[in-house]
Amino acid sequence: MPNLTEKDLNKLNNKIKESSQFLQKYFNYLLVIRNRSAGTLRTYVYRLLDFFKYMVCVREYGDEEQINNLSDKELLTLIKNKVDKSFVETIEEFDILSFLYYIQRKGTKVSTRNNYLSAIKSFFKYCSKKYGIKDVAVDIESAKLEEKQPIFLTLDECKSVIEYARNKSSKRDYCILILFLNCGMRISELISINKSDITGTTIKIMGKGSKERTVYLNEACLRAIEDCLKETLNYTRIVDKEALFVSMKTGKRLSVRRIEQIISNMMAECGLSDKGYSPHKLRHTAATIMYQNGTDIRALKDILGHTELSTTQIYTHINDEKLQEAINNNPIGKL
Repeated sequence: MPNLTEKDLNKLNNKIKESSQFLQKYFNYLLVIRNRSAGTLRTYVYRLLDFFKYMVCVREYGDEEQINNLSDKELLTLIKNKVDKSFVETIEEFDILSFLYYIQRKGTKVSTRNNYLSAIKSFFKYCSKKYGIKDVAVDIESAKLEEKQPIFLTLDECKSVIEYARNKSSKRDYCILILFLNCGMRISELISINKSDITGTTIKIMGKGSKERTVYLNEACLRAIEDCLKETLNYTRIVDKEALFVSMKTGKRLSVRRIEQIISNMMAECGLSDKGYSPHKLRHTAATIMYQNGTDIRALKDILGHTELSTTQIYTHINDEKLQEAINNNPIGKL
């Protein structure tokens, strides 16, 4: 599970072990039966533990703010001792809504609250099927999000960054940039690439929910990968021998944080550090440019590894804006 560091994985495992046996069964179900990734599992574990910290304080003390007076260890001990099947059966829809309102008052973003709700819904759906417990979360709707257009680099900005990376960066870092901009990968997908995943002109990607897809590589990607592999041969120490991208110092697979630093440094050197261009924005850039240059929306969906076409359709709105801009700038309209 390369998208989490060893430290993160150990911390996650400790959290699971410190929770109640009832919750541990659900977490094992996510990992073994649902085959959730380590990143997804961590999100669900932490979200649910936050919810049950709230619930045990309400049940034991009648005061939600008691959370602030207890240590994390004390709260986890309460969960371990109290949260079983009978405890979960006492939870009502009102309790979930109260929790969502509680974290809203704490300044939690709408998207984060929806993320909490998603974890809670998944848990109660499991409890309903497994134990016959009433699914009290099923009718709770997610809060409406404001539609945000994705941030992406212009074609000129792409050229600038590519030119810098070609001349100033290592072959490894240049390859990272090229794969981001040409294939629209998620950062977790890029990190998890093994040498054996590359066959001819295709690369096997392990996406969200451990869903595998095949992405075709253009000439730029193939050359960048070849140069990256040649450079890696000169590394004095290789620990993760299968990994495509490894650290020159440790020989281990690159971490999320290190990839973010690499991209951040490139952007800073090109005068783009104030525009919020992260690795995920490079994914948006690849998708936007492909769509604006004629890639079919359904083909784009498969390239990006989206489950639903509606997720991909955000890029059609970007093109609509360009069309509107073109009409507005038509000089005939100003006669």
